[in-house]
Amino acid sequence: SFPGSGPVSTALRTALRRGAASECHVHLHGPKGTGKKEAAFAINALSPEPRTFMTLNLLYASAESVRRLHPPQGPADLSLKSVECATPEQIEDVRALIRRCPELRIISSSVASLAELEHLEAGEGGATVVEIRVPSLDERRDDLPEIFENFLRLAVRSLDADMPEISTATLTDIMTRPWPGSLPELRSFAMTYALGARVQSDGAGQGTLAEQVEAFEKMVLTETLKRTNGKAAEAARVLGVPRNTLYDRLARFGLSPKDFREA
Repeated sequence: SFPGSGPVSTALRTALRRGAASECHVHLHGPKGTGKKEAAFAINALSPEPRTFMTLNLLYASAESVRRLHPPQGPADLSLKSVECATPEQIEDVRALIRRCPELRIISSSVASLAELEHLEAGEGGATVVEIRVPSLDERRDDLPEIFENFLRLAVRSLDADMPEISTATLTDIMTRPWPGSLPELRSFAMTYALGARVQSDGAGQGTLAEQVEAFEKMVLTETLKRTNGKAAEAARVLGVPRNTLYDRLARFGLSPKDFREA
């Protein structure tokens, strides 16, 4: 997780290891799309002893769902996402949960720091809270080539394709783009790059230019719908097109978002 040899990425990995080694609750904060969910998983995986991992998004969860949580016996990590959206009732139930389950470590995540969250203070439940800021992709700009290569390796593995050569022009493009969509946008770019490599290796390029372009576009649309679980709005955001344009392109290839939704 979080590849990169630059000082910002290195400091983040060090902070995650320290958070994992402690018995303290952890609060992750940083801009949207920086990988706070992955950071919570990393803390759990780096813990010195096996811990059950559970997640709960407070943006959608009711206070009752927090009260009904029954963590397993023994050490466990509960990842609470979108803490800035939590209601006072949810926070009070989280405090009760901490008192009831002393072996439960809370890993909360938010775009806001603890100082910005008036209803949640460090030290709740009698335990210290370690705060870790997950930096933006722009702050890790020196590591963009390594991060892209990591995403590309994951993409070609999922596609059962060969690792393509990364051209100098591609690296220049990656280093100079602003990447407003942060890690999800870079991950999508890596998948598109991998899809292009697979089209070439599969011989799909044996046709007219129009046929090659259509085959590639259909593949990109299909893979994006798979990764977004058939959510058209999310797919349109990832691809950087208006939703109406996305539906027009899907209709052209006979694709429907509902066919990609999990049962």
